[in-house]
Amino acid sequence: IYTALGRVPVVGDQVLFEDLQFTVESLAGRRIKKVRVRRTPPPPAEEVEHGKDAARNGNGKRVKP
Repeated sequence: IYTALGRVPVVGDQVLFEDLQFTVESLAGRRIKKVRVRRTPPPPAEEVEHGKDAARNGNGKRVKP
């Protein structure tokens, strides 16, 4: 979380990694005390781009090169 934010987090900060959403719930000084982790649903089929030129990025969404 620290690396993704590039700073010390505050309560409520969120970080997305692949299909997981991490939310900072509580802190003890500069330390993260509690984090909520949620699995995010995949995008609806109509949002996914189809075609031979489409490639997947690190988030699993299709993008053109």
